[in-house]
Amino acid sequence: MSQFQHRWYVTVFFISEVIIISLFEFAYNSVEFFYLYISVTPLIIGVLIYLDRDLMIRLRFNFSPKDIVIIVSVVSGWLYIYAVYGYSLKYVFDTLYYPVMLEEFNFRFLVTNVLGKLIGLPRATVVQAFLYSLLYLSVLYYAPLGYPGIYFYLFPLDNFMMGLFYGALYMLRKSISTPMSLHLSLYLMDVFIPPALAFLPYTLSPV
Repeated sequence: MSQFQHRWYVTVFFISEVIIISLFEFAYNSVEFFYLYISVTPLIIGVLIYLDRDLMIRLRFNFSPKDIVIIVSVVSGWLYIYAVYGYSLKYVFDTLYYPVMLEEFNFRFLVTNVLGKLIGLPRATVVQAFLYSLLYLSVLYYAPLGYPGIYFYLFPLDNFMMGLFYGALYMLRKSISTPMSLHLSLYLMDVFIPPALAFLPYTLSPV
């Protein structure tokens, strides 16, 4: 990219992230905005990746045979577990798409790599974790009673720490297959954890 093209791309990137986060904030309390979010977000992410040659190259590395085997194995394992316990198999696929794929491709892949060129990968990993926690602030706004007392303050901190952890996994492996697999597993195991133990860690309810 030329310097002008790079500045143009970065501007479009920041505007796009504002749109994605804004859609999610409204989506928590609106079915229409929810479907708009899960429909528009992948289009925005796809266009931004397509416009950056470096991201297109990185994307191919994220789908190596090894990474595909990891994701397929994890999904297959959860499908088997859910089938054995009589839970909905559709929920596994729904969760894989939203929130797992949308959030991992946006925060861990797109945000981390774009900002990584501007401020370095370690700082970009911290910023994407902050944006990830910012995304879920709507939960506290629309359902404050669901997080009483100290949990109200722990919720954004937990989301930030999990975003940081997912980001660190991506930074170490240069692939979203590992954070994606962990993210999916934390969501899907939530149905097996008694409510009284949800605080161990509290992030299992859920992120």
